[in-house]
Amino acid sequence: MEVMKTQLKKYTQLLLDGNAHLFSMANFRKEINKIKKNRECAFCPYPNFKFRDELSRKEYKISALCQHCQDEMFGKGGANEIQ
Repeated sequence: MEVMKTQLKKYTQLLLDGNAHLFSMANFRKEINKIKKNRECAFCPYPNFKFRDELSRKEYKISALCQHCQDEMFGKGGANEIQ
């Protein structure tokens, strides 16, 4: 699992450093799918899979972020809070 999270960090850092041309969405998606298959969270070691609503469940399918990490990333109001 730690190797997968390291790969995600590497891909994210490529984007942040302005090296998007080195980024492979296919590889990134492959790592996300591995995390989801293992029912893990892309960010934390102790995921909370008690999703608040359907939108949160959909977000996990996209990003592999558990409810706690979604709250940290987007705020407790989720996507509604960002808008």
